[in-house]
Amino acid sequence: MRIRLRVFIIAVVVGLSLWMVYPPQQTIPLGLDLNGGVQLILRVKTEDVEPDKRNETVEQAVQIVERRVNALGVAEPVVARYGDNDRILVQLPGMSDAEQARRVIKQTAQLRLTLVESGPFASRDRALQTYGTQVPTHLEILPGPAADGTSGTAAFYVVYRDAAVSGTDLRDARASVDEFNRPAVGFSLTPDAGRRFGAFTQRHLNRLLATVLDDRVALVATINSRIDDSGQIVGVSRDEMLEQVITLKSGALPADMEFVADHAVGASLGQDAIRSGVAASVGGLALVGLFMLGYYRRSGVNALFSIAVNLLILVGLIAFIPVTMTLPESPGSF
Repeated sequence: MRIRLRVFIIAVVVGLSLWMVYPPQQTIPLGLDLNGGVQLILRVKTEDVEPDKRNETVEQAVQIVERRVNALGVAEPVVARYGDNDRILVQLPGMSDAEQARRVIKQTAQLRLTLVESGPFASRDRALQTYGTQVPTHLEILPGPAADGTSGTAAFYVVYRDAAVSGTDLRDARASVDEFNRPAVGFSLTPDAGRRFGAFTQRHLNRLLATVLDDRVALVATINSRIDDSGQIVGVSRDEMLEQVITLKSGALPADMEFVADHAVGASLGQDAIRSGVAASVGGLALVGLFMLGYYRRSGVNALFSIAVNLLILVGLIAFIPVTMTLPESPGSF
């Protein structure tokens, strides 16, 4: 009975280990050196902020960049201060689209909802002619979507500079769809902002309301009724929707940033190391097995089996934790 129980326990442990490990490409995360990916170095423009806030600003930028990177779904990314005080190192293992990473990391995502004074106009000059040669200081001209929704064309709107609500009033942002099942960005406001926005929309019924994202009109809609604490940004592609959700949820950057260096890291060295490691493990196991069989005869089969099972359990634990597999780094490497 005890032998059967032991065999059953061993079978269960081996089965669980196999389930954890398979397929190894998906269960064991690999670092940038083994899996390849994108490496970026950014500089926070601290000259644009107050001197006594030079360190706080960088730390805030690191936190926001980390939240945006984590939302990309990259396994085991690295976001840390690097070298000079205003540098940030970003490593994205397994990611191939460096351009998307740059857009998401650097995007400011400043949202505001404000009234439309006039528009749309076919050009900025047409909008300016409406006010002579000078737009009043409380207004500004911003580009936006064409009134007829024509793809690839743009129009210009005169909107109020003062916002009814802004990105700081956001409570949440999420992926959504509009009434026609097209990609959209749904957002909700804080209770205080919801009350203010409700009163604002009540006062301005039948007026045009612009959703402005990063100094561009993303949506113009008529205020048909009181709106309290939620809304949508429509007219975006699926990729734009995901990027806007990430940047709106992570918050605005405390200062502008520039990319000092960025390049794709190939996995050729990692693949060579993986092949060498597997070959060494198999070769070592074979030599040990030959010694065991030659010295212990039939009893060596049990020893060989136990070594193989221990190796499988170890790999299963690595996949379960999970532990990121990387190559040892020299003190000067990154």
